[in-house]
Amino acid sequence: MGLGAKYFISDNVNLSLEVLYRKTFTDYIDDVSSIYIDPSLFYKYLSPQNALIASQIYDKVIGYVTPGVVAYPPGTQRGDPSQMDAYFSISLKFAFRLGSVLGDGYNRSVTSHMRCPARF
Repeated sequence: MGLGAKYFISDNVNLSLEVLYRKTFTDYIDDVSSIYIDPSLFYKYLSPQNALIASQIYDKVIGYVTPGVVAYPPGTQRGDPSQMDAYFSISLKFAFRLGSVLGDGYNRSVTSHMRCPARF
């Protein structure tokens, strides 16, 4: 879902703002959903290389709060799987055209029909 506005400073220059809200159909974009897994299962179900990576990143609080202490033991609530991820983005654009906008007589006629109405 989005909303935007474009302001024509002149025929060749415009400024626009766009705000978008994106609702996803997954809860794993931010890697937070359901409960914390037991890190020993990494080595059971993953390759040794992937298990090492998973064990290093599964709890990003380790070492920051109390070094060597797991902040969230396996089974602790990690997220709410009933609420899917969503995010916003905002774009501010400045654009200008290179060359003539109107050109020859044919292009001038077409351009005049393609413009947005001055009032709604």
